[in-house]
Amino acid sequence: MANPLVINVTGTSSVSYAPERCTLKFCIKTNGSQQEKVAENVTKAANVLQDWFKQFHTPGASDLEKPVKRFSTSNITAWKKSRDDRDQPVENPHYAKINFTAIFQDFVAMGKVVSALLAYPEVEIDSMNWSLTDETSKRLASDARKGALRHAIQQAEDLSEVLGRDVVAVEVSDTDYHSAPVAMRYMSTARGGFNDDSPPLDLTPQEIDVKSSLQVRFEAKSL
Repeated sequence: MANPLVINVTGTSSVSYAPERCTLKFCIKTNGSQQEKVAENVTKAANVLQDWFKQFHTPGASDLEKPVKRFSTSNITAWKKSRDDRDQPVENPHYAKINFTAIFQDFVAMGKVVSALLAYPEVEIDSMNWSLTDETSKRLASDARKGALRHAIQQAEDLSEVLGRDVVAVEVSDTDYHSAPVAMRYMSTARGGFNDDSPPLDLTPQEIDVKSSLQVRFEAKSL
């Protein structure tokens, strides 16, 4: 009897889904000639921003009602840069910064927030990263793995059909699984203040791809 024929194939699958969360990272940063004054200014600006942000993150509301699921701030960071890139002395060497992180689940509200932040003189928007909930990620990962295995089986059956043999899977290795987050980076340059009348930006991202790859070893025996 002929020895079993070994067939090694790679099965792949990709499942796309619309993002459910967006993590917005931004900061308030100021500089000036006096360290104490700079720290005072950045603290005042941060307090104003936090008060304004309460309309999007109400502690008493249920999670489903909150446009912002989570909102956090960092401690103040201060530093001094006495010379510019050309090694020349600068007029305002003292800097201070406070970082903010907001996780949105309402993208319309997020567009309104970003529109307002871009017009604020001391705000820099660092990044926006779209993602899925943990529950959705697990479900899509499962779907992607099943799809990858079906893809591998179909490849092996195609080969075995031509060879005239019966195929059986004997080993499966989950070589790769990942979701590809969608990220955008912005830097504010406009000057103004918080303005609830600012037109909301259209920040609809592309769908997130959850991918899986499996190495499957088959043995094909004569029919």
